[in-house]
Amino acid sequence: MPTFKKLNTKIFKKSGQLITPDYVYWKKLGVPVLVKEFGPIDHIDFSPIEPHYFAVTCSVRVQVYNPITKLVVKNLSRFRENAYGAVFRWDGKLILAGGEETNVKLFDVSSKSLLSIILMYIKHDAQVFFYKEMSKTHMSPIFGRSPSCSVKQRLDDRKARLKALKLEQSRKTEKPEDFITYEDSDSDEEPVFVQKDILNTSFNFVDYIRNREIQCSKLSSVSTDYGSRHMLTHEMFKETPISLGNMNKVFCSQWLSDRQVVFGTKCNKLMVYDVVTHKIDQIPSLISKRNLMGNEVQQQCGIHSVQINPSRTLLATGARNTCDIAIYRLPTLDPICVGESAHKDWVFDMCWLDDEFLVSGSRDTKMALWRVTPDMLDSKEEIPRHRHIQAVSIKDCRSAQKVRALTFNKKYDEIAALSLNGYIHIWNAETFKQKLSRKLPSAQENVCLAVQESGLYAIGCRSYTLLLDCRTLQAVKKVNSRYSGCGIRSASFQGDVLTVGTGLGMLMFYDLKAGKYLDSSINSSRTVVLKASKGYVFPDEEYVDNHQNVKYVPAIYTHCYDNSGTRLFTAGGPLPATLTGNYAGLWQ
Repeated sequence: MPTFKKLNTKIFKKSGQLITPDYVYWKKLGVPVLVKEFGPIDHIDFSPIEPHYFAVTCSVRVQVYNPITKLVVKNLSRFRENAYGAVFRWDGKLILAGGEETNVKLFDVSSKSLLSIILMYIKHDAQVFFYKEMSKTHMSPIFGRSPSCSVKQRLDDRKARLKALKLEQSRKTEKPEDFITYEDSDSDEEPVFVQKDILNTSFNFVDYIRNREIQCSKLSSVSTDYGSRHMLTHEMFKETPISLGNMNKVFCSQWLSDRQVVFGTKCNKLMVYDVVTHKIDQIPSLISKRNLMGNEVQQQCGIHSVQINPSRTLLATGARNTCDIAIYRLPTLDPICVGESAHKDWVFDMCWLDDEFLVSGSRDTKMALWRVTPDMLDSKEEIPRHRHIQAVSIKDCRSAQKVRALTFNKKYDEIAALSLNGYIHIWNAETFKQKLSRKLPSAQENVCLAVQESGLYAIGCRSYTLLLDCRTLQAVKKVNSRYSGCGIRSASFQGDVLTVGTGLGMLMFYDLKAGKYLDSSINSSRTVVLKASKGYVFPDEEYVDNHQNVKYVPAIYTHCYDNSGTRLFTAGGPLPATLTGNYAGLWQ
């Protein structure tokens, strides 16, 4: 009789969905919504300005959709043949599109009107771009009547742009404007000399390079933030960590040249880092008279400021006694003088007014004006020695408690001072007199201050960066941090990009023109953020007990771009005052 083997069955549990970053990302987006088009879609572009309409280039038209309702709000159909690659301008008001008709068309989004048609010399314009002028060169031809950039079509394009601008300004809105500006003249025709200057000006970067090679830099200029903006949006910056040994917290930094960076530390060391050889050299601190005589207890609480004068011939920083200042000659870093007896507490910041005059601010709420005379620079000695100078003027900063940061607004000839009790103070740079003080919205951790060339102030606070109009000191915008508990520790302007260093080891970049953080061109769903490496922390008892189990990140107390804007030095250390450590990195 045949025997049968017993069949054993085993039921395995159904495996759940594997949770991955991609799964979480697509889960947040929800179910895809089908937006129908009647032909093949060539290109999709999102407006950088809210509500972020998106333009879909399809066949012989460009349709603008509302991202919420998914309905067409504008239909641009001024194409006889296929349209290609329509893109929004950075303000979201204009759309530029190419096509098979050997031209590029410029549209006004709100009125759907065709503003300009630019003839091209090639067919099938698959993609067009709005771009920022990278360089500007005034061409002076040697042979011929006009340079190669002198094309009459440029004047026609300029007139079309001016016409579109006037049309936009004259358009009536439901809400009247509170502030209206007018042109100097209502005439559409520009003088002949203006037209000639326009035609003789080239925005070609090759012309700029050639002009620089023949040493005609006075006739040309270059956009300082073009390179840094391109490298940031294309995620080209890579960090090279810098080992600082047992130094404690870097508070300030400046580029001395294209290969040297100078920085000051909490342990009162002035250091120079060579980005090529990676060597770090210490510059001896200068001693003041009161320390030589031993009449006063020497205070060494760190170098909080390093500033270079406009001609880059002098460097101002803290002396061995943190209440005094030291001046060095550049590029040799020979000692010039020590400024003493002006402050009774730590000097937190300084700013140069010109090549001779320097202003310092201290925790004792005093502001001091110093002068480095030409005879100090002309004296040449075999053994470098420094002089001892007194301040030209010492004044109290009224309504202030501890002057934390200083900056010189060159455009409006004024000094801005930030105090720890939440006030900004404005001084007249010519008379060295305090003009006004204004209470800031927040009095918590106002530790850094920067000024743009246009005069816009940026103040780093506990949870946001405050932008102030220098004419009224009214808040233009509060730039909220994208991360909770992210205190702003350093700030600087690079053209129209505001760079902020945070207490969480991150650098963030805010586009002033677009009114938002800089978006990545690699992945449009995320913003540009540079995350610093850990650096070094001395493992004392407090660190072992309180911070070892928490993911440690350094605070970025200082950052600075080089002249080209393509290299960025960042430095700092642990955020808690009781912890000892350091961080430094070079992004390039």
